[in-house]
Amino acid sequence: MTALSSHSFHRRSRISMLGSAGVVELLTVRVRTPDRVFDVSEGGLGVISQDPLPAGTLVLAVIALPGERRTHDVIVRVAWVDGSAMGLEFLLPDDALVASVRRLRLELEAA
Repeated sequence: MTALSSHSFHRRSRISMLGSAGVVELLTVRVRTPDRVFDVSEGGLGVISQDPLPAGTLVLAVIALPGERRTHDVIVRVAWVDGSAMGLEFLLPDDALVASVRRLRLELEAA
């Protein structure tokens, strides 16, 4: 996997369970090419993509931020699409991702 990549989930099937009120969606993963980040905030990312996803799509984003060895995994929602640009909204980002974004924003503002 590359430093900055994401996976998109595709609906495989919906299975109804007899005798149960539960429903499960099985998802498959399709590897995507890395998208270039042009904006970052505590609420999400702006990215340029060769293959933009439709607004409303939920995806797992694997985010590599400058100056960090680890990546951050977070579910994002495609909030908007404009040509090859997409706005990705973080859904329940963990504390480590929020702290990393804050650090990066402070470094960029100080530069």
